[in-house]
Parts: sequence; C-alpha cells; structure tokens
Amino acid sequence: MLEDEMIGIKNTLSKSMDECDWYKLGLMFEQENDFENAVIWISNAAERGLSEAQNALGDIYLFEKGVKQDREKAYKWYMRAAQQQCPIAFANLGFLFQYKPWNSEEEKVHSQKRAFDSFKQAAELNNAFAMYKIGNFYDGDYEGLGEWLDKNYETSLFWYKASAQGGYLFAQLKLGMYYFDNLTCKENVEECLKWLFYAAKQKNQTACFTLLDVINNYGVYKTERVEWEHIKYLETFSDLLEIFNRLSFK
Repeated sequence: MLEDEMIGIKNTLSKSMDECDWYKLGLMFEQENDFENAVIWISNAAERGLSEAQNALGDIYLFEKGVKQDREKAYKWYMRAAQQQCPIAFANLGFLFQYKPWNSEEEKVHSQKRAFDSFKQAAELNNAFAMYKIGNFYDGDYEGLGEWLDKNYETSLFWYKASAQGGYLFAQLKLGMYYFDNLTCKENVEECLKWLFYAAKQKNQTACFTLLDVINNYGVYKTERVEWEHIKYLETFSDLLEIFNRLSFK
C-alpha cells in the first residue's frame, strides 16, 4: 500500500476509532506479517497510553518485528506499560534485563538483580511466566546468584506451583518431572500424574510419554496397558486418577 494512501486511511479511521481499535488493527497487520503497518497502528495506540500496545511496541523493538532491534526503545515502552501495572510488561523487563549484554561480573550481577526484581513485580500481579522465572532463580538455575540470592528449593517449589496453577506449561512439566524423580509416596505419585496430565493436555510430548510411563509401570501389577488415545480426551484430572487407581495394585 502506498504511503500517501495509508496516511489518508489513517486520517479517516482516526476520527472514528480509539486506541483499542488502533491496537487491534495493528495486531491484524502483524498476523498478516505486514509489520510496516503493524508498527504504525500499534505505535498510535501506544502513544495514546494503551498499556497493551506499549508492551507490544516493546516486543516489536526487542524482537525486530519489521524494525531494527533497539533495546533502548524496547525498554522505554516496556517501562511505560509497567508504570500502568501491566504484568506482562514487568515480565518482559525481566527478560530484557536477564539477557542484557554485560562486560563485567559486576554488570552481570546488577542485570540479574534487576531481572529478579522485575519478575517479582510481574509475579505479584499473577503473571505465570514470571512466577516460573522466580522459581528458576531460587532453584539456582542461573549463574552468579550466590552472593545475593541463596538457593531455596521450598521457595522455588512454591513459585513453580503458583505458575503451574496459572496454566504455564513449563512449570507444569517442571513439577511433573520433579515428582517423577521422587515417586516415594502416594501423594507424590498423584502430584506427578496431575502436573504431567495438565502439561500433556497442552500437547507437550515429554509430558505425554512420562505420564504413560507412570500409569503403565508404577505399581506391582497391571491388568492392561493404557495408550494416549485412551486418555487424551479426558476432561479432568479426577478422571485420570480414577483410571490409574483402577489399574494400579500397590
């Protein structure tokens, strides 16, 4: 589309649309891989103060969606969205800080601290991805944390569970595999099955295979073998647990 035509359409639509409409139109262009027009409309909405558009514009600059990567502009727009208490913007700030290029150990630790603080703010606003990242920090998954953050598996488990309950796939898988490695009691077996079931329902293959492994191999004796076709349409974990208890002789 020619630039002057786009300007004409923009002027016409601007009179009848608000920033929410501009943002939705920008997303439609983005879905069509028309990033030039996506940037125009999302920028308009962001300038008018729509936090979702501000966060999306941060994504555009960070992930080079039709523009050159510009971490400073990404930071600017994430911050503007975060100032409006946008949870995902705090989470994106955490991601930005965590993977910020650094030239010294001091810079690295400073960036990790800022990442942790941003993830914590997002987690407190119920962002499931950020909860998972906080769990990673307490789990000791990142280097250079020892001086300011001690490992705490109980705290990491708390955040993983909060994230999993919020529907975040990798937290569900993390918990499922944690309990898979600790099938020492009935409670752990049920926790393992529960989180693997939820992750499998999100089409995670590792969860599917491991779930079937537990169902078919845990216990002393099985009267029949369960395949994924038998359980993929189950609606609730209670349905799965009923099948497992029927098949398992412990």
